[in-house]
Amino acid sequence: IRMRIIPRPDQHYTMSGRSATPVNAAGRSFLINPPTFIDYKGVRFLIVDAPSNNNLPMYLKEFKRYNVTDVVRCCEPTYSKGPLEEQGIKVHDWVFGDGEAPPSSIIQQWLDLIQSRFGDKDHGDNEKKNKAIKACIATHCVAGLGRAPVLVAIALIEEGMAPLDSVAYIRERRRGAINNKQLKFIEGYKRRDSKFTPPSNVTVPSSAPAPKVTRKNVIETITKEQISQLDTDGRSELFSKKNPNAVRPGSILLVENYTSKSKDTTATFMGVVIAIRRKGLDTNFTLRNIVLKVGVEQRFSLYSPMLKSIKVLSPAKEKFRRAKLFYLRDKPGKVFQPLQGLWKQEQQKDM
Repeated sequence: IRMRIIPRPDQHYTMSGRSATPVNAAGRSFLINPPTFIDYKGVRFLIVDAPSNNNLPMYLKEFKRYNVTDVVRCCEPTYSKGPLEEQGIKVHDWVFGDGEAPPSSIIQQWLDLIQSRFGDKDHGDNEKKNKAIKACIATHCVAGLGRAPVLVAIALIEEGMAPLDSVAYIRERRRGAINNKQLKFIEGYKRRDSKFTPPSNVTVPSSAPAPKVTRKNVIETITKEQISQLDTDGRSELFSKKNPNAVRPGSILLVENYTSKSKDTTATFMGVVIAIRRKGLDTNFTLRNIVLKVGVEQRFSLYSPMLKSIKVLSPAKEKFRRAKLFYLRDKPGKVFQPLQGLWKQEQQKDM
């Protein structure tokens, strides 16, 4: 009998009979995908996925909550705009290709809308308003992960945010937003509206063109920045190939994992490392143990916020020829023999 347990720490559900309803970090349940609210220097946006006629009333409640004045549709319409117009919400159909960057004409329409809704160039009108009446622009594509976030990133850049920072800012709030092609477009985007124009009586001298700078791979740069933020306990070094004492297949680890998003309870799992997959933020490793003569496996994402700690109980006793020890599922051998003794030692330490 073989049992394999693969946890999904990024999912959180409340159970009711056989149904599961997703909930956000605040504990509020959604029958629609949670919208993403962006508020920066007086400009306010709400990124959502495409509503349908059936669930449109739920979106209208969210639009009312954030005082949405306009909805920008970047994809083909999937619902009637009549109910929105009845609520005083203006609908703009600015459709462009799925997974693509917006054309120049749509960018200009988008910036004009921002200017008209949020006041002067510094958007002080909207900044000074009471929270209950501040204007907000909602935008959506099909899933709310590509075209809509790109428009919001452009707006953040126009507000003075660096291009790569705008992508990271949105991704922190909406996981999986903006694909690689759109990311390259954002990296090369130049602001169209400078808020710091010189007085008319000041002559600005012309300058020589700036030297061309070769930039590093943008995806690699963002990945390194995100890893540095998540790696607070040196776990990157623990799995680095450059570290002579790094974790390798055959090492025995004790992993403590949070069992809920509130992080008030934990569970431990001990096992032999049978596989390591090094892939940036998606780096993961698989542990295997034998419980009552049944093989039990668990895979852990190295940079998951649900992973509390990793303890090396025993380094690999021998150098295996293979990077993945899946063959040990059928031929355990000596590698699993120390597990029971090490587990007893850990229990005695906790007593």
